[in-house]
Amino acid sequence: MTHSTVSAGEGTPKHPKLRRVRRMCAWSLAIAAVAIVVVNLTVARLPTMLPADGNYISLRGKDIHYIEQPGQSVPVVLLHGQPGTYKDFEKLITELPGLHVIAIDRPGYGWSRGGWMPYQDEIDLVHELLTQLKLVHRVDVDGTACYEPADPSGDHHHHAICERCGKRDAFEDPELERLIDDVAARLGYDVGAHDIVLRGSCPDCATR
Repeated sequence: MTHSTVSAGEGTPKHPKLRRVRRMCAWSLAIAAVAIVVVNLTVARLPTMLPADGNYISLRGKDIHYIEQPGQSVPVVLLHGQPGTYKDFEKLITELPGLHVIAIDRPGYGWSRGGWMPYQDEIDLVHELLTQLKLVHRVDVDGTACYEPADPSGDHHHHAICERCGKRDAFEDPELERLIDDVAARLGYDVGAHDIVLRGSCPDCATR
């Protein structure tokens, strides 16, 4: 009776060509990865940004960069697209001599620091920035924030609002301002801002 033995691995088909292809693929991937790293660190490397030449203001955890050209006009506010920086407007600003111009680096772009923000939050942030720069004046109407250009002279005014048609009229009253100062002094308050809003019906609606 004849006995035969089979060694371990005997009968398992060997594919030298398949192993060679696998090795070639592995080496190709390794070479490609090295090439990508080298390109990113040399040819494709972004140029170093120059130092900021404007101003910063901190709002909502962000450091917002902006440049300002002094002028006597109602401020012209410039906001770039995505992507972009305030430098997109450099040529335009030179064509606006004498005008008061503000160009802002939106959050997450240009020289602003702290990362991007959702679009609506950006809008609110720009309003806050312009308010802090005393370029606009905020008026709260029925829970809605409205903004209007601030008077360059620094004069302060109040509003009368029609509750029927929504008309809004600005008015000034030196005697009212004096009374408010007297009240603040009597209370011992250092008042930084105040708003008086009169609500009712405008002349047109009152006669209907």
